[in-house]
Amino acid sequence: MPAMYARTASLLSDVCLRAGHFSEVIHMKLSRPAAAILIAAVLTQTACGSAAGESSSSAQSQAGSESVLASSADASTETAAAEASSTSAPAASSSSADSASTSEEPPAEVPAEAMEDVVAYLTDGAHTQNEVIFTIQDVDVTAAEVFYDVAYQYYSAAYYYYYSNYTALDLSADTGDGVSYADHIFEFGVNAAVDYAAAALKAKEMGIELPKEDQEKLATYTADNITHYGETLWNEAVEAGAVVEADFSEEEKAAWIQEKGEAYYYQYLAYFSTNAEAFHTVNECYAYFSALRDNLFGEGGEYAMSDEDANKEALSYIDENGVLWGRCILFSTQEASTDEEKAEVKALAEDVYGKLSELSGDALSESFTEFQTEYDKSGYTPGEIQTYDSSSPLVDGYYSGLEALKPGEVGITGETEYGYFVLLREEDHLDDVLEDVRSDYMVNKYQELLDGWQKEYGIDSSKLLKDVDPLAYFQKLAALQDTIASAKYY
Repeated sequence: MPAMYARTASLLSDVCLRAGHFSEVIHMKLSRPAAAILIAAVLTQTACGSAAGESSSSAQSQAGSESVLASSADASTETAAAEASSTSAPAASSSSADSASTSEEPPAEVPAEAMEDVVAYLTDGAHTQNEVIFTIQDVDVTAAEVFYDVAYQYYSAAYYYYYSNYTALDLSADTGDGVSYADHIFEFGVNAAVDYAAAALKAKEMGIELPKEDQEKLATYTADNITHYGETLWNEAVEAGAVVEADFSEEEKAAWIQEKGEAYYYQYLAYFSTNAEAFHTVNECYAYFSALRDNLFGEGGEYAMSDEDANKEALSYIDENGVLWGRCILFSTQEASTDEEKAEVKALAEDVYGKLSELSGDALSESFTEFQTEYDKSGYTPGEIQTYDSSSPLVDGYYSGLEALKPGEVGITGETEYGYFVLLREEDHLDDVLEDVRSDYMVNKYQELLDGWQKEYGIDSSKLLKDVDPLAYFQKLAALQDTIASAKYY
């Protein structure tokens, strides 16, 4: 299993390798079956089933993000990175399970040729990092820019697949349409690179400027990240006892931070098959991509969805998909070994149901939450309203039980394989659906525009980099990522 440790998660958070970039475009480029397999959301399975009414991709929640540039010194991203590091995704199964270093083995050296030109290294000389892969108007897009998107989509696909299926993604496997996962991911990465470049050019043509905050971050992007990672390594080294702070002058400490920060940062750029110049350009394109999206789809934008259209679409979606909202209290019979014990569980469930049936309004809601806290074994958070639809994978009698109720009414199921569910039908939450409706509209319409701009600029992404074997590229990339992830910096 490749050694994707805490620093990988930290890089993803702090150096702007954000899930939003992947997920904002994932709806656009992968066919629906492939997208569902590659980035299926990790749904928490409970006795009630999964809350399938929630979005199956983070694309919709990310689509309205305020800025694409993450602050390298943001404490909140450090916390998120630390949490993510405990569940870092393994690479796809194209790499050997024996490739990861262990505590008994010294870490392998990162190949010098990979640090000199990572694109040439990964493509066996077929391309070089500064080679122009395509030109859009008068803007040249280099291999290091394109291969960053390819490498990042690989990481994201492997991550989402693993935590959806709890097994490594087999890149050589057929996605179901005669194309391998490796080919799909590679093609998507190239397409994404073209989309971002086209969006950046279109934004500039329209006279759209980046937010001041993004401009300031881009101006000192590389230096800020080197300093940030150098300081992070310094603190780790001091805490581990690898260095004694008292032995360093301020000048020596600053030099140590600069040296280690550079080594760390540039190796992890290689981890994503790019270099500092290309990565800066990529992030600038991301910023323009978001600025253009906000201009076109924000309030008063040319393609902004009207409230009337959004409400109409949301109500239609609710009706067509049987969307409803509710809560449950599961009185579990899983530990009841005799009929007598099961009867006791049933009696308790019926007693609580009877008490709740006498209440309404806020009193019902508050009491239901109290009983959830005391008795519920479903795994849901007490008081948290769940969204379901007619396709939600629920135990028999659960959805139909909720469907039979009016908002504000309680019901009880018969015995299920898990026990007895006391149900509360909640009022419809139209705003929940409106957010998804608006996001879906924006994602689909934006992709339609992007496809049109590709044609306008004369770029056919399907014809790019056809001399590269995707599977071979990803296999070599995975091995390099293992080596970099296990590197020692002090």
